Amino acid sequence: MTQKQTDTVQSITDQIKDMVGKFSGNGANVAATIETLHQNIEGTFNASKIANQGALDVASRQLELYQDTSKQLLSMFGKVEMTADQRAEVAKSAFESALAGSREVTEIINKTTEEVFAAARQRVTGNIGQFQKSMGSSSTTKE
Repeated sequence: MTQKQTDTVQSITDQIKDMVGKFSGNGANVAATIETLHQNIEGTFNASKIANQGALDVASRQLELYQDTSKQLLSMFGKVEMTADQRAEVAKSAFESALAGSREVTEIINKTTEEVFAAARQRVTGNIGQFQKSMGSSSTTKE
């Protein structure tokens, strides 16, 4: 996480701390709540960072594919001596390259999606664990 993101997370955490502090008189575990919220915010930032990087990777690869395909197709227009069969072969090659690149783009998207969901799953798992922990501690305090 960048320093700016860290500062933003800390600012949000401080604001939440102030709000939650008002409820500390009713027996709520403010520190645990703030820590959970802080972790959720960090998790959201991390998932967003992964998604943004994935979008950048996809856009970069698509641009490369467009440029490569365009160069291949434009090359045949500059060569008047090419036969129709040769032009068809160049077009076929450009299409096959673009198709292979599309598969790469799909793989980038799938990988990014898996990484974003893994980050989200980690936070959900952490939240469930925190909830179970708090339920266990609240049942012991009521006994």
